[in-house]
Amino acid sequence: MAEIVFFGYGANKDIYRLTEILGKEPEGGDGALLSGFNLATQDLEQIPEKPKNLLEKIWGEKFQAYTLTRGQGFVQGRIWKLSADDLEKIKEWEFVGKGGWRELITVEVVNSDGKKIVALTEKSSDSYQISEIVDGLNYPTNLNKEGKRYYSKEDEGEISLMREEIKKYYGHYINA
Repeated sequence: MAEIVFFGYGANKDIYRLTEILGKEPEGGDGALLSGFNLATQDLEQIPEKPKNLLEKIWGEKFQAYTLTRGQGFVQGRIWKLSADDLEKIKEWEFVGKGGWRELITVEVVNSDGKKIVALTEKSSDSYQISEIVDGLNYPTNLNKEGKRYYSKEDEGEISLMREEIKKYYGHYINA
């Protein structure tokens, strides 16, 4: 099985969040730096209707998301080693797909040893507005503290239900 290198930023640089999404602890986690992009935020009103409705239900009306915009900045994150199944779970969780809110892009990051690595990452489509550009080097991992939950055996049922709701509301884009 081919290994996929994924650059996680924002909540996706957090091992607990990735464990929650994947249902297992991810491999990797080395620090990495992305240049040529700015870190930005989006508020709920800047998100398309279908994901907006689900996100508001799960995270509340103050939901915010990180995204990337091309620019002169730097964004600090982590490099994860994923399987194709792991990437599909991230795509579902992040609403990535044809006609969707977010998209996968290929980027070049520099790891802590100074080595350049080609990786996939996800971001909002450029057709959606942002709220503001924020510091991509020193930023809180999660913008949604009230809704933040860590993976545990007790959470499995709720996480499965959220994933099923995401598929129900947005699944027709995921595999397109």
